[in-house]
Amino acid sequence: MEQRLIDANMLHDHISAVFDTWANHGQMPDKELILMCIDNAPTVDLARHGHWIESKVNGHSYFCSHCWTNFRFDPDHIPDTCGVCGAKMDE
Repeated sequence: MEQRLIDANMLHDHISAVFDTWANHGQMPDKELILMCIDNAPTVDLARHGHWIESKVNGHSYFCSHCWTNFRFDPDHIPDTCGVCGAKMDE
């Protein structure tokens, strides 16, 4: 089974709601239902996302919106990621 990062807070809330629903009907959820909740828990996106902020002071320079590092790029060859923090420039 592949490892994945899940949102523990959301999973906690979902399992709690499942237990409350079943308890209201005088039953307890079984192992398979709890495992299904875990299997269907949403994953966490750890990728950083940002965009380039253009500054025309002293020629063309760009700031990463995530880490605020300043870069000088040829406007025709702007990278897809920040070389310092690794943010994907897709916002």
